Amino acid sequence: MSIFRKFLTQLSRRVVAVQRSRIMIDGAGIVLLLILTSFANPASANETTEYRLKTAFLYNFAVYTEWPENINGVFNLCFYGKHSFEAYLEHLEQKEINTLPIAVKNISNLNALKDCHMIYLSRSVFVDLTRIIALLDNKPILTVSDYPNGIENGIMLNMVVSEEGKIAFEVNLTEAKKSGLNFSSQLLRIARKVVLINYKNRLTIKTEKSRLS
Repeated sequence: MSIFRKFLTQLSRRVVAVQRSRIMIDGAGIVLLLILTSFANPASANETTEYRLKTAFLYNFAVYTEWPENINGVFNLCFYGKHSFEAYLEHLEQKEINTLPIAVKNISNLNALKDCHMIYLSRSVFVDLTRIIALLDNKPILTVSDYPNGIENGIMLNMVVSEEGKIAFEVNLTEAKKSGLNFSSQLLRIARKVVLINYKNRLTIKTEKSRLS
């Protein structure tokens, strides 16, 4: 068993333990993401380490998201565009999201995105981002990227590198709510930024240094 597989196995066991016990944990104690960011410093690591950590982030984003309807069969985790996650996709397929096996799909057809539950959009497809967001509009599909200003462009969860050189994330709660997705309060509490436009079209932004750094 590789080090990364052991790492994800330990993370998965801790998720199950937290879910079963239903113990409320505060922003400084959200188990899995804190473990990740305790050594998530891409500024001093190579690309392999960066994408190993980002893979674990993707897994945890799915764990801490609630879909509006029960998902039957498998959880479709899609990757659209050229990316550097290839070495870790097999490990993801050995995991589960709320008892559902994960089916990893590399998508090349835009229309096939409608069959996904969660999509990582690589930088190579951001030239078509407006068309992609329009296609997925109001559908319960979680969009994730690591592109600068991702949430300002309609992405729901965007991984960024903090000033301290660690991986953090930002949340576009407006887009998530439009699609019927709910994020755990534990996840929102430790986000670097949360953007929400309320019913009066007033923009609310919470910006702070990530508590994960």
